[in-house]
Amino acid sequence: MTNNTSSKSLTSFNKNTPLERIFKNENARILDFFIINQKFDYTANEVSKSTKIGLKHVYQILKLYEENELIVNTGKIGSDEKYILNLQSPLVHLLINLFNTTLNIDIDKITLFNNHKNFIKVQSR
Repeated sequence: MTNNTSSKSLTSFNKNTPLERIFKNENARILDFFIINQKFDYTANEVSKSTKIGLKHVYQILKLYEENELIVNTGKIGSDEKYILNLQSPLVHLLINLFNTTLNIDIDKITLFNNHKNFIKVQSR
């Protein structure tokens, strides 16, 4: 059993995470959650609270992700199962790559926008 709870903190997710922006669904938001928090394991309740997705739906998604080896069960704390991103899965590596590529594209867009905005200011003098 992995005990990765000592320094984790739960942050609320908005609907502007990389995979959710592309796929527009709660399944993607949970993938974003596990990718961002890949060093820690979480219960369904923690995932539900952080992502603001109903607990019943989180259980369904976690079951699907576990069946497809995207996450692994790290054991129980009390009666709660804990899950962590399966970094041994080639599919997970592809999803992380997509996540990172999406972030890089967003950074490039912001940089281009800011450079363009500064260019316009310089030109208007």
